[in-house]
Amino acid sequence: MNLYASLLGLALALAAPAHAAEGGLADDPLTTTIAALDTASFDAFNHCDRPGELERYASYFADDLEFYHDQGGVTWTREDMIANTRKYVCGHFRRELVPGSLRVYPVKDFGAIEQGAHTFCQFDSGKCEGIADFIIVWRQRDKRWEATRVLSYGHRENPAASGAVARPQQSRAAALRSELDASVPLMLKEKQVASVSIARIEAGQVLLTAAYGNQATDVPATPATLYNIASMAKPVSAEVALRLAAAHRLSLDEPMASTWTDPDIANDGRRTLLTPRLALSHRSGFPNWRYETDGKLRFLRRPGTGFGYSGEGFEYLARFIEKKTGESFEALAQSLVFDPTAMHDAAYTRRRWFDGRIALPTGKDGAELEPQIADKPIASDDLYTTPADYAKFIVSLIRHEGVDEAIANERKRIHTDRTAELCPPARKAVCPEAAGFGLGWEVFRFDDATYLMHTGMDNGVFTLGYFDPESGSGTVIFTNSANGPQVVLPILDVIGRDEKLVAFLREIAK
Repeated sequence: MNLYASLLGLALALAAPAHAAEGGLADDPLTTTIAALDTASFDAFNHCDRPGELERYASYFADDLEFYHDQGGVTWTREDMIANTRKYVCGHFRRELVPGSLRVYPVKDFGAIEQGAHTFCQFDSGKCEGIADFIIVWRQRDKRWEATRVLSYGHRENPAASGAVARPQQSRAAALRSELDASVPLMLKEKQVASVSIARIEAGQVLLTAAYGNQATDVPATPATLYNIASMAKPVSAEVALRLAAAHRLSLDEPMASTWTDPDIANDGRRTLLTPRLALSHRSGFPNWRYETDGKLRFLRRPGTGFGYSGEGFEYLARFIEKKTGESFEALAQSLVFDPTAMHDAAYTRRRWFDGRIALPTGKDGAELEPQIADKPIASDDLYTTPADYAKFIVSLIRHEGVDEAIANERKRIHTDRTAELCPPARKAVCPEAAGFGLGWEVFRFDDATYLMHTGMDNGVFTLGYFDPESGSGTVIFTNSANGPQVVLPILDVIGRDEKLVAFLREIAK
């Protein structure tokens, strides 16, 4: 069949009724199947620089695949297409499906046609400057699906990353990168910090990502290096609860005792007071960890009566969510947060693709330490990801993705007021008007901006992230060093934004 006939046949097929996935997947099994194939195949595509992933990507295509690219021409076999992928794609850019663009058309006695649009994002800059339309013809044979024809066409600039608005951002990104390149390596050497990886968000978009230093001895850090972000896992886990609440699958104020009770407190009547809201705002009454109370979970105070930073509160909430939904917490995080946000480099537990990518923690003397990698998910700690992925997560919060306005407002509202504690008279000149915990985040409310922030610190690790949901300004900084806090303020000074928050943090750090 020649190219014209192929395109004509596809055009006729596309006149058939479509199974649309606008605003989310349609309920019909065909759309669900094809959408899952798209997700799985392009997950391998996006990670094809890792061992085994290019082979996994190839497994979704027939040997006699025909691939039509409006700029690159035609390849007539799977082998040739994979060779081009290896040469031009792996390690250079990733593909993201444009939300709401997926359409699925049945092909009688054969399979299905998938149609949609996708963007291409550079790993080094984080920019998603290209967009194109695509068609994939899927054949089902012997209960196995494989792609037999692929068309990628209409390649053009992504309107969201081009034009008059984007050009000043590109200039800003280039200038900032130059300043970081000139100053950060010296900071790392002076402060004995092994590496730092940075993502900067401006106007609600990822402006740049950059990495400096070594993730391990003689192994340079890159924007793809994975960091244990310690307690910065908590905002991600909190978002699982908030998106479930937005979908009316749980209530932030329902008693968790009706669904889950930890055996250690089964005979304590105060357990009936525990709600998701209290856990998310660190008012559960629990210690940070139960080893602080002789290895048994105990209440230090009546729930809801005061602030007490608690990882146990988040673990309690995670077990409640699992019981309530009948799904594992990690699976919920994947479906509610990681997949919709295109966080392809985030996981609570050990993954094969961790190999060779982890920033090894280092002590104050620079000695490398054994990384903490969980075999079972911990909602409050030990999430591995990159600043680029975490920045995408923050951008999704700025855009209110997965939640309604009411839930977004609850996230940034101060539920646990710590203003008096954090702002004694000596700090009055730089203090925010109010400070405390929202739902999953620390919240600092100044006269002209409200910042949501969280930090993380484990043995040999320090991380920080913040954002202003109104202006769309934010920063993510990951380090693999016990000395990491010493480079945070200097890096923020180079970035030169969010001055009031930075001045407050400087005072807190004294």
